[in-house]
Amino acid sequence: MARNSDIVREGQSGLPHPNQAQANPPPQTPPGEAGTFQSVPGVREQPPLEKMGDFPILSQIHAEVGTMAVVVQQINQITDFIQAFASTGEMPTSLTQQPAPEASPTQAPPQVQAQPQVQQPIQQPQPPAQPPDQPPVEPQPVSEEEVEDIYKELYAFVEMVTYAAQEGRAFNIDQAFVLVPKVVGAPGVLDVLYRRAIYSREEEDHGFASSVVLHSINVAIYTLKIGQGLRYSRDQLIDLGVSSLLHDIGMATLPPDLFTKGQFTQQDIDILHQHPIKGRDMILQLGEDFQWLANVVHQEHEREDGSGYPQALPGDQIHEYAKIIGVADVYAGLTRSRADRRGLLPFEAVKDILQTRKPEFDNRIIRILLNTLSAFPIGSLIKLNSGAIGRVIETDSDSPLRPVIEIEFDPEGRPVHEKRRILLREHPVLHITDTVDPEDLVRQ
Repeated sequence: MARNSDIVREGQSGLPHPNQAQANPPPQTPPGEAGTFQSVPGVREQPPLEKMGDFPILSQIHAEVGTMAVVVQQINQITDFIQAFASTGEMPTSLTQQPAPEASPTQAPPQVQAQPQVQQPIQQPQPPAQPPDQPPVEPQPVSEEEVEDIYKELYAFVEMVTYAAQEGRAFNIDQAFVLVPKVVGAPGVLDVLYRRAIYSREEEDHGFASSVVLHSINVAIYTLKIGQGLRYSRDQLIDLGVSSLLHDIGMATLPPDLFTKGQFTQQDIDILHQHPIKGRDMILQLGEDFQWLANVVHQEHEREDGSGYPQALPGDQIHEYAKIIGVADVYAGLTRSRADRRGLLPFEAVKDILQTRKPEFDNRIIRILLNTLSAFPIGSLIKLNSGAIGRVIETDSDSPLRPVIEIEFDPEGRPVHEKRRILLREHPVLHITDTVDPEDLVRQ
């Protein structure tokens, strides 16, 4: 068959007769067939140019490859598609979002591509919403009677453990982890216990019960006050409190007459210095879970400057709980009142530590001691240099030794009907000379 281009060159019409075109239609290429322009996204067949017969050469080219405009358009679209895909790695939006070509009556309907199913994220169950108007539950303050019961429980626990250690019997310390949360869990409990510790006095014999049991409870109270000043968490306070209750457990192994001696020989001192080791060994028998507690008990008499015992450890090798208990232990000894003498007032005890033993303790703990335990607790009774007796009703963080007081007894000891409020900071002539035990007022 002669090519249409040769026929056109011979001067004949290159267009087929309309009946001939209908009789022998050109084969249709299925849309999307591989290897054709139809397989490129966004490329669709263009309608033939009208009046093609006016341009015989174009008619010949169109019959063989299509119109030049269609070819150029297809090439440009393919080029743009390849460049966009190569630069971004994603399907170009301008191509992928074009509408699909409409199928002609003679063309097979395009195949519908199944859309991949997108897995929906699993919805996690949400906790029920809390009512917006409910404020957080605050712990309720406890009464003085309830605090007294807590103190008695602390005393009974320390007494049980120390006497069991003294007799060589096994003991359990689980109760301590129940009692200490009672001390730190409700507001005001520790302040009331602190006030009681300041007023506490030893019995006439000031023997084992006073030297170990009562002393251990007071040390625990002062230790927890320092721990609060250091902003310890609740769990840290519990561990610190348990450690302080048991810090002198090794004293139970010492000869009983050692607690009533007035003057120690060097041999007595050597025996005394063994009690941290004895205490550590007792705690280690409770199991590996209490290794940390054994270390604290063992290091309670170590000092920051290396002057302590039994190992003369430097400060960076001493457990912080042991450092706190060490300061509280000295403070408790200075403020402890006995039948034959009055203990130092809180600020007097802190002053003594600062003047005579400051290098032995951590500076940060000393600062907390000064801010926390040199002040007079709220509710405590004090005696002024004028002879009047008042009750502390407010403390002043800037002047902890000059609180706000309310006069309750005049210098002659008579009750004051119209109580007078005094800010000691504004009265430099007045100062506190002593604390007053409420029981002494009752006996008067």
